[in-house]
Amino acid sequence: MDLPPTVPDDREPEDDSPNILGILGVILAIGGVSLLVLLILSSPLIVIGAWKASRRRARRHAERAADRISGGWDELTDRAIDYGARFAPGGTRAEEAMHVSTALAIPTVTSLADRADDQVFGPHDPSQEDVEAFWAEVDSVVGGLGRDAGFLKRMKARLSVRSLTGSGRMAARVQELKDAATARVRGEPGNIDSSSTRPESETP
Repeated sequence: MDLPPTVPDDREPEDDSPNILGILGVILAIGGVSLLVLLILSSPLIVIGAWKASRRRARRHAERAADRISGGWDELTDRAIDYGARFAPGGTRAEEAMHVSTALAIPTVTSLADRADDQVFGPHDPSQEDVEAFWAEVDSVVGGLGRDAGFLKRMKARLSVRSLTGSGRMAARVQELKDAATARVRGEPGNIDSSSTRPESETP
């Protein structure tokens, strides 16, 4: 039996190889979108972190050595505020140290506050060695705050703007006013002047 003659196939063979450039383009597009999302999500952390770092540099490199000591203490209390401590406006370093010691269980800050007062108000300007030693201890205390806290609390402290806006000290003042108002309503001793409520006819 004779077979039909073979007819040559003039069609171009299909290219089964993957489109490398197309796949690469998709990968780059996905990577770009992912990077953009990460930047948007991390932008608050970047901005707040840069703001805090700028304040730290300004304190660390103040013109006067005494101001660098004061700046070190301010840096410590700012980080304590970010971790939840509250300070009344205008409090002394000793009073602030008591708050930190109570709220965050860091007893060493009391001696650090005394050192700051001695070096800031002392008869002589602190030396550069004094400044370096003071900031080293401040960094040790601040680092301890992060080590003792969990991941979520560390992230919350890093994103906190309470130390930047002064709300940590304002919150304490607001709470003091609320406590005083509550005490007056309850008529606790020492909070209401009894003579102010005495009828005029009984006034001698």
